[in-house]
Amino acid sequence: DLSQLNALAPDGVRLAGKVSGALNWMGELQTSSGLFSLDGLALSVQSTEGLNQVLEFLPGRIELVPAGSAAEVQFYIDLPLVSNTPAGDAPHGVFVEGRMDVQAGEPLQRWPIAAQLALELPDLSWLAGFAEQIDRVEAALTGALTMSGSIEQPSLAGELNLAAPMVRVDSLGIELNDSHIELAGSQKGISLLGNSVSGDGVLNLAGDLEWTNGLVVDARLQGADFLVSDSSLARAAISPNLDARFEDSRLTLRGDVGLPIAEIQVATVPEGAVSVSPDQQLLESEANAEPLDIDAEVRLILGDKVRFEGLGLKASFGGEVTLSEKSTGATTGRGEIVIKPKMVEKTTKNPVRVAVQIGIPNFFKYTEELDDKELKKLMRSDYFSAVRASDGEKVKVKLFEKETDLL
Repeated sequence: DLSQLNALAPDGVRLAGKVSGALNWMGELQTSSGLFSLDGLALSVQSTEGLNQVLEFLPGRIELVPAGSAAEVQFYIDLPLVSNTPAGDAPHGVFVEGRMDVQAGEPLQRWPIAAQLALELPDLSWLAGFAEQIDRVEAALTGALTMSGSIEQPSLAGELNLAAPMVRVDSLGIELNDSHIELAGSQKGISLLGNSVSGDGVLNLAGDLEWTNGLVVDARLQGADFLVSDSSLARAAISPNLDARFEDSRLTLRGDVGLPIAEIQVATVPEGAVSVSPDQQLLESEANAEPLDIDAEVRLILGDKVRFEGLGLKASFGGEVTLSEKSTGATTGRGEIVIKPKMVEKTTKNPVRVAVQIGIPNFFKYTEELDDKELKKLMRSDYFSAVRASDGEKVKVKLFEKETDLL
């Protein structure tokens, strides 16, 4: 009774069905055998409407067949879906068949293998039940792959295609449309092509994964005006042009991320926001004692529609900054972010010119002419407090409890 496994399943996921069969283990794979029959296998996922059955399989099998000479092991997985498959179309479900040639004295992962995988899953809407952030999915996964070589050094051929006409994320107010991911096998590894549409923008992904001489991953992410948020808190779009490479446990990241639109409105400090005492230290968990070796240099470019309103400040932002991160040192930056606060309308003809510099020198600053009323408004703000020195030539500002000289 497969329902006994529900105690181990994630919340909101339920299994049903029966499995029967036997495994005859003779101490080594090539002389062992097994046959398991699956009957009534079904998967149900909790939704707002209750527990819904999303997958149901016809009776299937998982079989391990040794050859008489003990020189070959055959295996089969047949899990046909209950569906109204049109005549002449490939059956829906998951199907695997293959064989491994036994190599005495060699580990299993080096045995020669020949296998075929066929997938026909026309409805993946149930995936939304496994991700709290995703509210609705329309998608299908189809295709076939063949595998030769060995588990340690596989050679793949064929394609798998994921088509997702719609993915909705209500918390961000966005809907991804016409998304496609194509995975193609090769002698050296796997190549991947993908794209998606959100708002008036598009995002494209291309990558290659090779394992002939150790694991190497190359990926490129490009896009323009791709909407990532359209909620009451923020409306934002990105235009990335990034190249990433992973090799020898080292991640290298280069490129630009444009922020053409970012309109943020904050009425109050979000619940759960906690101020950190100056004498408090934040420690990483021991699990991260050996972090990934990172070499990143990414330029952030702000467009003409980057605005913030809330917490006593109304401002527009511009400029660009290049962020650099290496595992051997702290994050650094160069460039300038220009902030143009609009506290109140200017009423005097003798403005005070204030240049604000925060944190890393020349990393994050704004320059703006403020009249007396604006300066007083700035001084009264909960998040920006200022003390005027002599004739506006030097001002000292306390920002988030961290004091910095402003020249």
